[in-house]
Formats: sequence, C-alpha cells, structure tokens
Amino acid sequence: MKTCYTILQSLALLLLASACNEELKPKPYTYTQVFTGESSRSWKLTRLTIKEDGKGDVNFNEADLRQALGACAADDLYTFHADPQKTFEVLEGATTCKPGDPQVYLTDTWSFSNANATLSFVFPVLADVRLPYFVRNVDDSQMEIEIFLDENNTSSYRMVFKATNSN
Repeated sequence: MKTCYTILQSLALLLLASACNEELKPKPYTYTQVFTGESSRSWKLTRLTIKEDGKGDVNFNEADLRQALGACAADDLYTFHADPQKTFEVLEGATTCKPGDPQVYLTDTWSFSNANATLSFVFPVLADVRLPYFVRNVDDSQMEIEIFLDENNTSSYRMVFKATNSN
C-alpha cells in the first residue's frame, strides 16, 4: 500500500510540475518563408540567361541588364509578402522611369506549388500576367528560377535574383 501511495504522490508531483511549465507552441517553417521572410522579402534581378538547345547560352549580368532593360527597370524590386493574401509588389527601385511615378507600380498575388516547385507571379520584364516559374534553387540570399519557352523544354529564360531585405 505504501508503494502505491508513493507512486500516486510521484505522479501528482509530476503533473503539478508540468502544469507550471510554459506551453511550447512550435511555429512550423514553411518553404514559402524563403520567398517572404517573416513578413516580406524583396528580390532584385541580377542575372538573366537565355538558353536554347544547340546554341550557347546568352548571359546578362547586372551591367548588361541595365543596358538591355534600361536603368529604371533593371533596379526594380520584387517583393513577396507573407500575408494570407500572398500579396506581391513590384517597386521602382532607386531609379524611377518617370519623375513622380509611384514607388509601387504593380500589386498582384503570388503562389507556390510544392508538387512541381513552381512560383507563380507577374514578372513585368517578360509578361504582364502571372506565369509559373520553376524554382531551380533558393535560399535566404538568392533565388534561381526558370521558365521554358516551348513545349519541348529546349529553350528557356533562367533568372537569378538576390535578396535585398528580409522583414
């Protein structure tokens, strides 16, 4: 009987001690946080490669992009927000196209599919509509995406972005 009382007393103390501990509420990490950070993350295009089967790659680094796209488009920032609506914004960057233009010139939404690793958003350099880009590589500082231009996947645009902030 004394053994049973000791076991019950030990269990009561264990329950009392666990009731005093702060409850841990883990916040699961989602893959999309790489794109958004905690609340938002902005990205800047740093390299564009045109790939075509049977031909050499055509590479545009940052200086080439400024020349090809113009300074006002080459320094644009692409901001992915972690809000429930998955808001996406394109900002003018340091160089505006026209004096007095608003800093945010495009607002839309974005989406990500884990099944085929596609990030869908409006990338004004290529199109005015949301397109799916295959995510080739992404971490907190750099993202590489690709979009194929034909159904045989023999030609594509591959873009590399650098993270400029994380909130």
